[in-house]
Amino acid sequence: MRRWQGAFLAVLLAAAGALAATVTGVGAAAASTSYTADTSVFANPERGFHHRVDIVGLSDGDVSAARSQNITLLHSYLRLDSYRSSRIPQSVLDGLAAGLAKARAGGLKVIIRVAYNWGPYPNSEPDADRAWITQHLAQLKPVFAANSDVLAFFEAGFIGAWGEWHTSTHGYDTDVNAKRDILKEILAAYPADRQVSLRYPSDVRAIVPQLTAPEAARVGNHQDCFAASDPDDWGTWGRDGHSPAEDKQLIAQLGQRHVVGGETCNVDSPRAHCDTALNELSMMHFSDLNIDYEPGVIAGYRNEGCFDTIQRGLGYRFRLTTGNLPAGAAPGGSLPLSLTIHNDGWATPYNDRPVFAVLDGSGGIFPIQLSTDPRTWNSGADTTLNQTVTVPSNVPKGSYRLALWLPDKASALRSNPAYSIRFANQNVWDAARGFNVLGTVTVGGATSTPTPTPTPTPSPTPTPSPTPTVNRLVVDDYNGTPGYGTHVNDLGKWTGANSFVNGEGAESGGALTLQYNNAGWFGSDVNTSVAGRAYLVLRIKGAAGGEQNDFQLSAGGATKVFKDFVLDGGGHPQVTTSYQDIKIPLAGNGISASSPGQVSMGFWYGRSGTVTIDQISFE
Repeated sequence: MRRWQGAFLAVLLAAAGALAATVTGVGAAAASTSYTADTSVFANPERGFHHRVDIVGLSDGDVSAARSQNITLLHSYLRLDSYRSSRIPQSVLDGLAAGLAKARAGGLKVIIRVAYNWGPYPNSEPDADRAWITQHLAQLKPVFAANSDVLAFFEAGFIGAWGEWHTSTHGYDTDVNAKRDILKEILAAYPADRQVSLRYPSDVRAIVPQLTAPEAARVGNHQDCFAASDPDDWGTWGRDGHSPAEDKQLIAQLGQRHVVGGETCNVDSPRAHCDTALNELSMMHFSDLNIDYEPGVIAGYRNEGCFDTIQRGLGYRFRLTTGNLPAGAAPGGSLPLSLTIHNDGWATPYNDRPVFAVLDGSGGIFPIQLSTDPRTWNSGADTTLNQTVTVPSNVPKGSYRLALWLPDKASALRSNPAYSIRFANQNVWDAARGFNVLGTVTVGGATSTPTPTPTPTPSPTPTPSPTPTVNRLVVDDYNGTPGYGTHVNDLGKWTGANSFVNGEGAESGGALTLQYNNAGWFGSDVNTSVAGRAYLVLRIKGAAGGEQNDFQLSAGGATKVFKDFVLDGGGHPQVTTSYQDIKIPLAGNGISASSPGQVSMGFWYGRSGTVTIDQISFE
C-alpha cells in the first residue's frame, strides 16, 4: 500500500484507468493537452434524479435501487402525524439516525422534509402548532447535526398539507410573520452549512429580505408541481400578483447560487413534455428532480427522448477542455497548473467542497489544496484555474500521476470515492480513489525524508532527581507550520473540522480555537503506532471553564464524553480557563497504542462555548 501524505489514510484499491495526457522530464517545457468529453450518464454526488424513500425504514433495496440507476440522492418525508401534540419517540429518532447511517454506508445523501400529514387538498389533515414545532425541532437538531455529512439539504416543511406551506389548519400559510419566524427556527435548528428550500417564489420574495445575510444565503426553492399546468403550475406561480414569468426569473436568479429542485405532478398538463422540461429546468438551474413521481411524466420524458439529457443536465457536470501541465517538479519547488473547465450542467454545487491537486505515485499520495470554490464554476461557462502550488518537501523522486480531486468536505466521507466529483471526460476517472487524472509528472532531486538529528546522550553526571526523557509524538502544535488551513497536521496527515460557529476553527497565536453551539466536529489523523507511549495529552483551556462536559473525544477505538475519561489516580479531566496538560492514560481508557486512528472531538451535547487547544500529542 502507498501512503497518503498531507490528507488522511484511506483504503487503497487497485490503480484504475489510462491517462489523458503524459508529461515527463524535469526541466522540460510544460505540455499543453486537450481532453475528450464523455457523454455517458454516470453518478455524481448531490445532484441528479432523486429516489423517494422512508428514511426511518430505509432498506438495503432502496439503496441498491438508487445506485443501480446512477442516483446519489434520496428524498424522504419525515412523517410526524402521530406526534402533532406530543414529543417524537426515541424510537423514531433512532430510526432516523439508523436510516442516515445506512445512506452513508451506501454512498448516498438525503433530502428531508418534515410533515404532519399527507394532505389531502383542499381539506387537509392538521399540522402542528408553533409550540410543538419548536419542541420537535429541538429533538431533531442533534440527530441532524450528528449526520450533517449525509444531509444534502432540507425542504422547509412543517407547515400545511404535505409540509408544502399551503392549507395550514393553523393558518400559518397565510401569515407571513409566522412563516418568517418558523423558517428562522428551522434555519437555527438545522446544520448551519446546509440549505433549506421554500416551496413558493412568493415566500422567497416576502421572507428572504427579512432574514439576516447568513440566513438568506441558505434559502433555496423546491417545486412540487413542475410543469403541472399552463400558466401557473397548479398554484406555484403568480401567488402574490407577480406574473409567472417574473416568478420564474426570481427562481432563475436564486438558482445561480442556491439549490433548486422538485418533482412533477400532472401527466395531463400541456407543459409535461420535453420542450418545457429542457427549457425551464436549465433556466431555473435545477439540481434534482424526483424520478418516482409523477410516473407518467417521467415515462413521457423517456418516450420523447429527453430523459438522459435531463439526467446529465441536473446539477453540475464539469468537463476538462484544455490544460497546461508542468513537465516536472522538485520537492519544495513550484508546480504551476493551468486548466480550463466547462460546466455542462444546469447548476453549480450547492454545498462547499475542497479542490486538491494530487501527486500519486510509488512514493505516496500527496494532496495539495487549491484556492478555488467549485460553487463559482458557473453553469454553461468556462472556468480557468491558473495556480502555482508548492510541492511538499517530503515527496520522494519518481513518476507521479497528477490529478484533480474534489472530495466531500466532511472528514467522515472524504476517503469514500462515491462522494468525490467525477469529471465528464474519457480516460480520466480513477474510481478506486475518486481522482480525475490529468497526466504524469516527474519529481526529481528528492531523497528520503532526512533522519532527525539524534537526541544527544544525557550527561552521565548524576543528579538528585533525574528527569526522564519524554518520548513525545506531536500530532499538532498549531504554530502555523504547516498551517491548519492546509488540512495537514504535524504528522503530515489530514486534519480539519466543520460546523463550528467559527467554521473549521481558527489558528492564531500558536493555538486552535473552536467555538461551538450544539454543533461542531474536529479530527486529526494519527494512523501510526504510538507504541511505547502511555498517554494522549491535550494541552487545552476553555473560555469559561468546565467545558469537559461539552464534547466527546474519540481515539484508538475509545469514545467518551471528555469528563468520563479516567486519569492516573482515578480523577477525571477538568477544563479550566488556563492551559493545562490533561494526560489521558491509553491503557486505562482502552485507547489502542498500535492503532490510534484519529483523534476527534464532537460537540453535540446541547451546549455552547469555546475551547482552545495548544497541542495534541502522545507521550
